[in-house]
Amino acid sequence: MKLKHLQALQAVAESGSIQEASRRLCLTQPAVSRTIRELENELGIPLLIRTARGATLTDYAIHIVKRARAIDREVSRIYEDVDATRGILNGRLSIGLTAPTATVALVETIAEFASARPNVQLKIIELRTQQIEEGLRDGSIDIGVLTHFSDNDSFPYGNEMLYQAGMMLSISDRYTGPVKLTIAELQKLPWLTFDLILDSNSFVTVLFESQGLPLPERIIRSPSAMLYLGLARRLGAIAIWNESAVPFLQKFFDDGTMRRIEVEEAMPRMSVRLAYADRDLMTAPARDFALWLRNRIASDRLSFDPRDSIFGS
Repeated sequence: MKLKHLQALQAVAESGSIQEASRRLCLTQPAVSRTIRELENELGIPLLIRTARGATLTDYAIHIVKRARAIDREVSRIYEDVDATRGILNGRLSIGLTAPTATVALVETIAEFASARPNVQLKIIELRTQQIEEGLRDGSIDIGVLTHFSDNDSFPYGNEMLYQAGMMLSISDRYTGPVKLTIAELQKLPWLTFDLILDSNSFVTVLFESQGLPLPERIIRSPSAMLYLGLARRLGAIAIWNESAVPFLQKFFDDGTMRRIEVEEAMPRMSVRLAYADRDLMTAPARDFALWLRNRIASDRLSFDPRDSIFGS
């Protein structure tokens, strides 16, 4: 198997036909067809369903293309590493982060990195933890800054703890019941969350699993930070924050439009981790960014700040 085999299959997958793939690769159609047939013969499986309207990938081919894209990225990184060795600071850096990690330390690190490395193509994506983990596996994300609530310290990727933060709950004034509640009593109320409901690492899942309880029957998910805040002030549903939210939310507590919930049992803490697929295979931009972020957090000597991210679900 050679790179040209994977590149031909990938070109067909992206263009939808052998004809378009040949144009993209600057090859003749017979050459592209021959290359893919060579790969089919080597693997002993069909990769394309050829019709008059184009070419469709088989299920086998879809999985191969995913790996081919990862290989392409790794080949590109070889050139980036060579350039870095020569002192040429360029390349690409894709950072996946969850909403609660958008702290002042992270924002300032990204800004400083972008200023100091203007030739690095910087891509920043806000995703859920599970999506970042998938990106680390397939190579589409170089660095993850993600949140975990479970006590599980076994991860299928390299990672290190950056800091931890406590959690707090609130509810709007539409709720008129007691504000000191057990987790079992909280289970009966509606909830507002950022997380995917079936995310095993989410605060809601970890909280209720710790007590052997099912998830609440009504969970409203809001992927938008601004919408989340608006709903938290207007719905009689439990909203989730990290403890740095207290100064921000205090005016709502003072005017009575929101009420802070006191939970009788201990709640899971949020851990923020720096994640990467393999420390030894990190590119020079990824290594630099990781070092700068570690140093920034260490110099600040804080776990959270009143100006930091307030959303903690």
